[in-house]
Amino acid sequence: MSLRDQILAMLNHDESERYDEGIQGSNVTIRDIIELIDETSKPRTVDELAKQTYPGDTFDTALPQTWVHNMRERGFDVRGHFVTLYPSEGVAYMAPITDQGIRMAAVVASTV
Repeated sequence: MSLRDQILAMLNHDESERYDEGIQGSNVTIRDIIELIDETSKPRTVDELAKQTYPGDTFDTALPQTWVHNMRERGFDVRGHFVTLYPSEGVAYMAPITDQGIRMAAVVASTV
């Protein structure tokens, strides 16, 4: 049974047997936390992450295969962690959209 399910089982238990009135009121907050966990643990698409990370910018979820292959040779699986970003001025580049993507970019940048 997952931690989430264990918490929900405890919340659904008859609270009058175990808790006093002050603790019962905290269950609303605990339920809010459970809802937040549910919301943040939903899988998010690359498109959703890119829109959140780079609001209003033009991007493409497709990555250049040569770049993906070169990064794979360095030991990184960049799929799902980067988008091709097209800034209003300048040249397109591979931009991270996850924490893992940021770490990958930092490692590569530090070895150049």
